[in-house]
Amino acid sequence: MKKNVVFIGGSGLVGSALISDKKINENFNCINFDLISRVNSFFIKTDASKSKQISSSIKEVLKKFGNIYAVVNCVYPKVLQRKNLPNIDSIKFSKEIADHLGIYLNVVQCFSNCFKKNYISKIINFSSIYGSQNPKFEIYQNTSIKTMPLQYALIKNSINTLTSYSAKFFLKKNIKINNISPGGILGYRENKRFVKNYGKFTSDGKLLDKTNLIGLVSFLLSSESDKITGQNIIVDDGFTL
Repeated sequence: MKKNVVFIGGSGLVGSALISDKKINENFNCINFDLISRVNSFFIKTDASKSKQISSSIKEVLKKFGNIYAVVNCVYPKVLQRKNLPNIDSIKFSKEIADHLGIYLNVVQCFSNCFKKNYISKIINFSSIYGSQNPKFEIYQNTSIKTMPLQYALIKNSINTLTSYSAKFFLKKNIKINNISPGGILGYRENKRFVKNYGKFTSDGKLLDKTNLIGLVSFLLSSESDKITGQNIIVDDGFTL
């Protein structure tokens, strides 16, 4: 019997690639929590920024399928501002941090309460290379992207901390929590100059493709990763070297 896996933001760039993957579908029953449905899977409209909606959607899944084995949180909230440090609007800055981090906290809290204690369960968070390394500001020069926002780095760094903290907290409760930190993914930034600048630091001169993350997610969902928890795994084709 297939294990039930919920994808938060399953209609997004990364989430849709994961849910649509043949191998993942062969092994798992994929369930999409998002605001809109764009992929062929069981869908529940869910605003992940609201814990009550997540809890309600979880109840619906449990009623239909009986249990949840894992959750993959690949939600990517909209960036509110992209300004250099001296020009940051502090109100938007604080709101963006609270909204983005709040989603990740909501997911960990709500799903940890629904997992069966006698079985191994898994939470996979998505962060970024900029959660553990300063940006290469030069790749943004003379592009329409302008800069890598400070709040983005702080959010991703905090997701890394949330992952390791939660993994430690739930260590004795069979909940394995890990973090994937990708480099730039084609589809988020199509600016040609940026892509060229970014490619100077990777092995093939390109950004990642969304499908480059499928194998790692499949591994972390599998029983082969049952002894791995609290880890931040970077996938960037050498960008951070």
